[in-house]
Formats: sequence, structure tokens, C-alpha cells
Amino acid sequence: MPDFQINYLALLAALVAKAIFGSLWYGPLFGRAWNRELGNAPGFRPQGGLLFRARTLRYIGMALTVYVLAVAIGILRPSAWGVGADGPSSTYGFLAALFIWVGFYVPQMLSRVAWEGASWRLLRIHALYHLVTLQMAGQIIAHWH
Repeated sequence: MPDFQINYLALLAALVAKAIFGSLWYGPLFGRAWNRELGNAPGFRPQGGLLFRARTLRYIGMALTVYVLAVAIGILRPSAWGVGADGPSSTYGFLAALFIWVGFYVPQMLSRVAWEGASWRLLRIHALYHLVTLQMAGQIIAHWH
């Protein structure tokens, strides 16, 4: 079994970074295009309980994601297995984030296009967001090892 530690302060920093970046991505950067692709009226914003529920579920999902990302980074390191010295931290953050994105996020988004009729443009908006935020979180977690 691998032997590694998880830095919970790094997880918190990654969560904050993802939340801030998500506000920018789905706000001023791609908010209009995202809402248009979802069929929402211009300026649409969930109200009251719906907004609270959406944010709560999103933060729970982000917390699960950064935790799994931290575990993936930990088990990629040779030192966790006692088989050698680690290379640059950035390598492990990059690879773990890429594998999680390709293996878990991309298939789900492709299924949304195939089965739910989501547009390719919506897929691109989400796919790039997840790729960037996973890479960002992966680097934060890997460097705070």
C-alpha cells in the first residue's frame, strides 16, 4: 500500500481557487454563452433556495474532486511506494489532473451530448473549465506536498 500524507490546507486552497475561477468562468468570461446554451434567458440567475442548493452541491462536489485528486497525486509519487525518489511535483499534479479529466469528466460530458442533446459548445465550455481547474488544483496540491 502507498504511504503518503494529504495536506488539508492545500485542499482548502485548491477549493478556494476553483470557486474563484468558477465564478469568473461562468460569470464574465463565458456566462452569457453558457446560459444561452442552456436555454436560459439573458441575465438568468437562480434565486433563493435554488441558488443555495446549487452552490452547496457544487462545493460538495468540488471537495470530493480535490480529495480524490490529492489521493491520485499521492499514489503517483514513487516515494509513496518506497521505490525511488520523486521527480518534480508539477509532473504529478499535471498527470493526476489529466487522468481524472480524461477518465471521468470527458466521458460524462460526451454522454450528455449523446443522450441529453447538450451542444458541442456547451461541452467545450465545461470541458475547458474542468481541465483548467483540475490542473490548477493539481498544481496547488502537488506543490504543497
